[in-house]
Amino acid sequence: MDLANLPQQLLQLQGSTGHISFDDTGDVDGSENKPIFLCLPGIGDTRSSYRSLAPLLNGAGFRVLRSDIRGMGASSAKFDDYSAESVGKDIVELISHVRSLTGQRKRRFILVTNSMTAAAAVYAAAELGKKVI
Repeated sequence: MDLANLPQQLLQLQGSTGHISFDDTGDVDGSENKPIFLCLPGIGDTRSSYRSLAPLLNGAGFRVLRSDIRGMGASSAKFDDYSAESVGKDIVELISHVRSLTGQRKRRFILVTNSMTAAAAVYAAAELGKKVI
């Protein structure tokens, strides 16, 4: 898989002037019943940090999303708050957005994080419960 050819998508966040940027490999044959991997880099890094992992996961039959967090990469820097809680809320909103697009509301997500996004993932997991692994 060539990640360079994945279209960048922007999610305008509710109640904010900012957006987050992400890309999506889409489903591969048979992946519709598997969890979706959501890869989130830490502060000072971009979604490209998962350029080696994403093709491996996708090649193993998983759908993979990679997102830039607030103020990093192609995401906007128009935020008043860059806390782990705010990034956690962004994760919840991105997952809800993807679920609404696919119509698969029961599908679970596996959060792959590092650095500050690990704390954001804890927030998101507390909000989403069994929807994330």
